[in-house]
Formats: sequence, structure tokens, C-alpha cells
Amino acid sequence: MRKIKKVLEYTYNENLSQHKIANIMHISRGAVRDYQRRFKAIGISWKDGSELSNTELESLLFPKRPSNNKPHPDWSYIHKEMKRKGATIAVLYEEYFAENPSGISYSHFCNEYKKYRKKLPASIRLVHHAGEKIMVDYAGHTVKVVDQETGEIRKAQIFVGILPCSGYTYAEATWDQKKVSWISSHVRMFNYFGGVARYLIPDNLKSAVTKAGWNNLVLNRTYEDMAEHYGIIVEPARPGQPKDKALGENAVKIVERRILFCLRNHTFFGLNELNQKILELVEKINAKETKRIPLGRTKFFETLEKHELKPLPEKPYQYAEFKTQLVRPDYTINIDEHAYSVPYQFIQQKVEVKVTENTIEIFHNQNRIASHPKSSVQGGCTMNQLHMPENHKKIKEWLPERLLDVASFAGDEVLKFIQHLEPTQMTEIGRYKAGTRLQKLLDEHGDEKLNKACRYARESKAFSLDQVQNIIKNKYNQLTDAIQINDGVSEHENIRGSNYYH
Repeated sequence: MRKIKKVLEYTYNENLSQHKIANIMHISRGAVRDYQRRFKAIGISWKDGSELSNTELESLLFPKRPSNNKPHPDWSYIHKEMKRKGATIAVLYEEYFAENPSGISYSHFCNEYKKYRKKLPASIRLVHHAGEKIMVDYAGHTVKVVDQETGEIRKAQIFVGILPCSGYTYAEATWDQKKVSWISSHVRMFNYFGGVARYLIPDNLKSAVTKAGWNNLVLNRTYEDMAEHYGIIVEPARPGQPKDKALGENAVKIVERRILFCLRNHTFFGLNELNQKILELVEKINAKETKRIPLGRTKFFETLEKHELKPLPEKPYQYAEFKTQLVRPDYTINIDEHAYSVPYQFIQQKVEVKVTENTIEIFHNQNRIASHPKSSVQGGCTMNQLHMPENHKKIKEWLPERLLDVASFAGDEVLKFIQHLEPTQMTEIGRYKAGTRLQKLLDEHGDEKLNKACRYARESKAFSLDQVQNIIKNKYNQLTDAIQINDGVSEHENIRGSNYYH
């Protein structure tokens, strides 16, 4: 070291103090003192020392310790274990020292591991813990596929996913990069891995991110829902920062070079045929032993990472679309020309509607307030009576059967009168009005009066409960006399009797 010799020159030739030398050399007084002490310890004069080269002087002052045969750990194993979640260098040293009591010291252990890491390729200096991340992207290249139904040649998109710790890779072909394809590829990838990591690192395509940005990130609602289903945290790479998912980018290159290039001269008829071939080549890539991954990705994944993944939920994610609607005055929302009820308390409030293949779920402030089976009947209405106000529930209760039962209880004439009104053809409100009016007439006048009035009204072709009430009120005496005559004909001086014809 050049500074050592200079310190000694200032000490013996210039006779400067330690403080002065430290200021001139921009080093600590402790370092000056250490150099002076070491030179005195070697027992030579400064005249002899000044003739030595910098290297010779340094070797005398800082002699190397004699090498020993203490066992060193397998640094590749230590590096692999450091990738495990919760791993620390201290714990690994304790395990090493327990097996090798005469081994190297902890500080030596740490220094040697740092030296080992410096020798590794720059691309894997960033430590990815097992089960921590999944990186996903689409390849830039496409594959031509013949559509069996139309004969049209279409370009299939290639989805790629990787577990960066083990390098375990997944790839498949889809027709496009739209939300349905994007989400479905994730579901199949999770099944292939047999679990999910803690973080999901996608790019900023529209199927994943509605609004990009480090501080104002907004995920696509369906993508967010899928992540919630699997319990995985989505952290998209920063726009224009491919290094955020460097191993994902590398996985795309591997797929393009070792799969897509190999398939360039093949003709595929349908996605299934293409995906079968892609799966064969993916498994070949995962099984291949490399300098970087001597065990191969598959064995590395099975021994290190597979058991660190979170388990899959009982059911795979079912694709959903999300819509925001305003609840209408009739406490319904409209999906594909079909109305679905919402609790009436939410009239004129905005709700979020989750639409899946089989269900309609309605949320307000992230709380589910209604759920219905999905209907394909356009113009129809799916109504839950629990969503209705009390007065509306009463209207719904008046089914045709109930109206006929009330009429039958009152008597035969009342039943015939109501049957003529055809309850099945009446509106709900019409049946409600008829039923409540009928019950009121029964309570006020009794079944005998009502039966007589209904018979009179039917014979008079007065088919209205208002008219029945008027008959009871204004013509009941005439009605009684008329009904007492068996033949139904009243006597009068201008009417000829039966004797007239004998």
C-alpha cells in the first residue's frame, strides 16, 4: 500500500505527529498508529525499510496467516439454502459448525460466502426466495394455427409464467391477450405449479392494469378478484423497467428460442394440438440440467420450492365481469335485458355487480347485498320477496290460487263470480285489489248477503266488485224477494200466468 510507506516517511524523515500525519493522509490516527506499531514489531531500521518496495513492506507488516486444512462448506448448497424463506447465514453457520467443530470461524464463513456470490453470474445475484414470486408475461412471437372450423390461419399468443427461485417454467397458447384468455391462463398455470406464490409480477397490459403508476396503480377489477380468490398479491412491474421482472423476461426468451423456434416449420390445427407440443417442450426445458441449475428446474422445484407454495383453493377461479349500476326505483338492476332484485333500501344507490357464468352477485361498499342464479330470459325479472317493502310483499302474496280459495270459503256463488273474472289473467295489483276488497265485503256483510249479491251480479252481467257492493247497498231488499221465488220470475198484473195458456 502506497499510504503505509508514506506514513513511515513522515514519521521518520519528517518527524511529524500522528495527528498531523492523519490530517495530511486523510486517514484515522488509529491507522497511523497501527502502521507505526507494526513497523516497530518487525525489528528493522527505517533505512532498511525505505529500500523495500510497497508490496514487500506490506507483506512484512501484514503477513498472511498460514493456510490450514479446516473443512469448508459446500457453498453451492449454502447458496441454495439461502433462497429458502426465513433463511439466515447465522443459522446455516450453526448447522455447519455442529457437523464440523474444527471448521472455520463465523466471520471467515461470511467472507467466503460473499466471495462465492461474487463469482456467480450477475443475472442471479438478486436472491429470490422459494415460493415468494411468480412472474408472467406474453412472448413477443406468435405461432400460426389453422382454425379447423373456418380454415383461417390465425396467430396464437404465447403466455409464459416462471417461479424465479427455481426457474420452473410454464407456457401455453391462447387466441388473444384479452381478459378471458389472460385470466384462464393464470388458472391453468397455478394448477400446473400445484400452488401459488405470495406475489404475482405481471407486466402493465390492459388485462392486468387499468391505471399504471407507482403511486396510483389501479388493477383491472377481474384480475384483482382472481388474485383475491387465490390469496396472491399483485405487484406489476414499473412501466419501462423490465429489470423488475428480469427472470420473467429471460423465461420469455427461453420459450421463444427453445420452443417457438423449434415449432417454426410445424403446421398446427387447433390450439389443443399446439398446446400439447408446447407442454412437451416446456417439460423438456424444466428437466434439463444446466450450469446455473445443475439439478434441473423440475428437481430444483420439487426439492426446494414446491412445498413453499400456498395451497390452491378448493375450486378454481370462475371468470367474472364487473359492472357498476344505479338501483332503479323498482329496486332492480338490469343485466343482459333481465332484471334482478336488490333490497329496496338501496334504491338510487350505486352498486357493483359481479357477473359469472352461473350467478349474479350485487355488492354495496364491498358488502354483498344480493345474489341470484343467472337467467337467460330477456325481458324477465328475478325477484326475491325479501327485497320488497312490506306493502309490496302483500301484493305478491295474492296468487290466483289464494284468491280462488278465499272465494270458495265465502260460497259457491262468490266462487263462480270470481272464476268469471279469470284470476290467472289478472295483474298482481288487480288480484291484490280484488282479494282485499272481497275480504272487506265478507267482513262487513257476511257470506249470505255476498253470495246473493254475486248471483244477482252474475245474472245481470255486472262483473265488478264495486257493482256487487252497490247491489248490496241499494238493491238488497229487491234482491232478497227475487231470490225467494224458485222460478226466478216476479208476479205482476201485466204478466200472464200459466193458466192463461190452458
